[in-house]
Amino acid sequence: MSSRSIPEEAIEEILSRLPARTLIRFRRVCKPWLHLLTNPTFIQHHLNKVKTNPIPNSSLILDTTLPENSMLTLHVHDRLASPALLHHPFPARSTLVSSVDGLVCLCHDDQFILWNPATKLYKCVLDPIIHAGASFTRRVAVGFGHDPVRNDYSVVSVLKNPQLVQVYSLNLNTWREIGTQVDVLRASDSWWRESQAVVNGVFYWIVTTTNRRGWDVCLFSFDLCNEAIRRARLPDIGDILGSDVVLGDHKESLALIKHCRDENCFDLWVMDDCDGGEDAWSKKYTFIPILPVEEGDLIGCLMNGEIVFRDKKDTLFLFNTENPETWILSLDGVVIAILDCTESLLHIKGAKQLETDAAGKGNRMRYSHYVPCNQFTSYNNECVAFEASLIYIFVVVLMLL
Repeated sequence: MSSRSIPEEAIEEILSRLPARTLIRFRRVCKPWLHLLTNPTFIQHHLNKVKTNPIPNSSLILDTTLPENSMLTLHVHDRLASPALLHHPFPARSTLVSSVDGLVCLCHDDQFILWNPATKLYKCVLDPIIHAGASFTRRVAVGFGHDPVRNDYSVVSVLKNPQLVQVYSLNLNTWREIGTQVDVLRASDSWWRESQAVVNGVFYWIVTTTNRRGWDVCLFSFDLCNEAIRRARLPDIGDILGSDVVLGDHKESLALIKHCRDENCFDLWVMDDCDGGEDAWSKKYTFIPILPVEEGDLIGCLMNGEIVFRDKKDTLFLFNTENPETWILSLDGVVIAILDCTESLLHIKGAKQLETDAAGKGNRMRYSHYVPCNQFTSYNNECVAFEASLIYIFVVVLMLL
C-alpha cells in the first residue's frame, strides 16, 4: 500500500487533534512530519482545535514553596497522578503572571520570562525602566495577553514614578511607552496576581488608592488592541480589601469572585458591559461549597469555572461551580499561585531551548476527591481514550504503508 493512498489533508487533520506533547515526539518520525509540525499554519490550526475542544489538554501549574521555589505541573484530566517537578532556569521566586494559548509569563525583578512548557522554549525580556535602576519606580500591575487584531502576544507593565504603561510586543521584540492622563498609578500597594485578568484582549486590574475619605478600590482596564486605558466601576460588594476577591474569565466575560467569610459562600459577578457603566455588572450566582471553609485565601479561578481556595492549614480546595464536586490537594509546601495552561505548539521568537526535561516527582502529595451523592464525571477516561484511539489508528495506518 502506497503512502499516497492516504491524503495529506487526512494526515494533517488527525495530527491536529492530538495533544501537543504527543506531536512533539512525532517530530522525530520523519522530515516531512517535522516540517509539518513546525509550520506556523499547522500550529495555528492545532491551537484552534485545542481552544474549541470541550475536553482541552491542559495542565495546572502550581508555584509552591517545597521543593524550595519550585513549580509543579499536574494534568487537568489526571489529577490522581503525582505532580511533576517542572525544570526551569528561572530565578528563585519568579512570579506567575498569566497564561494564554500555551504561553506562560513570569516576572522577576527587572525581567519577564515567556515560556512554553510543552515545547520547553523560553525567552527572557528585560524591563528597560526597572533595569535602568530608577530608585522610585515600581510596578502597579503586570499583564500578559493576546492581541487578536495584530495576532501578537504582549506583556503590559503599569508603572508608578514615572506614570506610564509599557507594552512589549513578542512579534516586534520591542517595548513601547504609552503615557496616560488617567490617574491609575496612585496605588498604595504593589500588584498581586489574583486581582488581575486578561479577557478577550483586555487587561483588567484592581488597585487600592488613597483619597480624602481614606482608602478606595478601583478597577482599570487596558485594551491590547487600541491601547486605551479606562477606569471602570466595581460591583457593589462592600469591602474587598485583602485576599477575598479574584478576577477571572467566565465564559469570555470578566468575572469577579468574592469569598463571603461570614456566610461561608462565594459570590460570582460578571461584567456584561465592557464600557464599565453603572449597570455593567450582574450577579450570576452564590456558590455554597458542600465542604465548609471559613478561614483562608482565594487563590484564583480556572478556565473550567473551578474556584481555587487555600485554607489556614495550606490545603488547596478546587470547587466545581457547575456540579457538587470538590478536589482537595495537600502538598508539603504552600501553594503560592496556580494557573491553568493549555498545551500548544506556539513558537516564541528568539527563544532558547531548555536542555533538560522535568526533574521527576518532587513533592509528596495527598489528593482526595469529594463528590456528594456519587455524582462524578470522569473526564480523564474520555480524554485518554480519545487520544489513545487516534494514536492506535495512526499506528495501524503506518503499518499498512
